[in-house]
Amino acid sequence: MKKLCIYILLFGSLALLSGCKYHFISNLYVPDLRKVASNEDAELKTPATFEIQIPSQDECKEFSATFTDLASDLVSDISPRGCVRKGAETYLLVDVDIPIFYGYEKWLETSSIFGILMVKDNIGISIYLMNNLEMYKILNSRLSEKFNQTIDVSDLKITIVVNSSLNEEVVLVQGAFVNRKPVDILEEVSLRRRDRVIIVLSDVGVSHFESKGLAFAFILKI
Repeated sequence: MKKLCIYILLFGSLALLSGCKYHFISNLYVPDLRKVASNEDAELKTPATFEIQIPSQDECKEFSATFTDLASDLVSDISPRGCVRKGAETYLLVDVDIPIFYGYEKWLETSSIFGILMVKDNIGISIYLMNNLEMYKILNSRLSEKFNQTIDVSDLKITIVVNSSLNEEVVLVQGAFVNRKPVDILEEVSLRRRDRVIIVLSDVGVSHFESKGLAFAFILKI
């Protein structure tokens, strides 16, 4: 039976073979975050991309159809967009949309496996990457049944790209790599107009995402 190794790029995130790497990248736009923060009933969607490692370029169409079928009811607007070669490896690219919402109660109403949770505090707007553990188990079960493999998340990497607006912005980050620089304690990071910052979560954050269903990403300063 063929084995599928998922390497997720973009929000997000699964691997079927032990030792296989995968990367989840979510693109967030500050104007979207501020819009939801100013209207707690609003819900927007933001793009994410999965990059899925497959056996060969010849199997791109097959795995594209299979993964889309298995995950189509767990994410919104799933859209495979072909395969790319990276060295000797082949990856299937899959775009999806994930919801941005304010407050944990909204998350409980969301029918998406992944999401972006916003919560205001005295510093600013805290942003969390959410993982619906029940839906996560469903996807795991489907993949296990189809490919006779269990999900291995030990090599999960999560990247969040924060895109600024026409104004300068400040985000606070801790326990992550920011533009490849390690940040241990809470630190302010400035974004110029139409700038972006790339945040790669720590192993602790990734572990919380997989086991607890959420991972702290950053704080958008008010």
